[in-house]
Amino acid sequence: MTQPFTGVRLVPGEAILRPLRVEALARYRFFAARVPTGRVLDLGCGAGEGAAALAGERRVLAVDADVGALAFARRYFPGPAYAAMDAEQLALADACLDGVISVEVIEHLAHPERYLAEVGRVLKAEGVFVLTTPNRLRSSPTPGACWPEHRREYRPAELATLLARYFARVELWGQAVPLYERHPLRRVVRLLAPVVKPILPRPLRVRALPLVQATIRADINLEDVVFQREQVAEQPTLVAVCREPRR
Repeated sequence: MTQPFTGVRLVPGEAILRPLRVEALARYRFFAARVPTGRVLDLGCGAGEGAAALAGERRVLAVDADVGALAFARRYFPGPAYAAMDAEQLALADACLDGVISVEVIEHLAHPERYLAEVGRVLKAEGVFVLTTPNRLRSSPTPGACWPEHRREYRPAELATLLARYFARVELWGQAVPLYERHPLRRVVRLLAPVVKPILPRPLRVRALPLVQATIRADINLEDVVFQREQVAEQPTLVAVCREPRR
């Protein structure tokens, strides 16, 4: 079960990607605690591992624009219903979903406003939308994102302001793995990143973070991942919990 890692899809099979996959699965557990039952959408499901983790008590529809990723997901992670769909134009009825999760998607989109409007349209009035995205203050404080496909990364205040246009209630959380963030190697890498990042070839750039994590400790588990509402600006990943879509 392997595919080459390009910096976009977290496909099981490469040991170096295990920490990133555990972090992603922790986001699905965070969502599951807020939407325990009902019909939910994994918007930008990728390889399908997270969507499969939600199946059981929930009816899961997992969508992605990448048909290759969907073929992989159907083969290795049965359970959810999978469909090819544009995140900015969802082929779904109004107010039909109890929850939507979208992990590391908004930073890839040309028109994030259309995407957020669509999520608000398909979500029930009492539904919950959980979005995650890199914190620009930590991920890309200097020009040029670590991840080449990112069109735009957001600072916490920027993200909160954008989401408030589409949802009446927005909570911003930070996600981190403290054993990584406090390690001396991680601190050294952060100091060097502004100099090294612009000159690294793409294959090395997208593997830099997984390599650092695996070097510190590769066998993390879900309990090592922390979500908090304090000091959000200092956390590497932003997690937004949105309710009451504005119609």
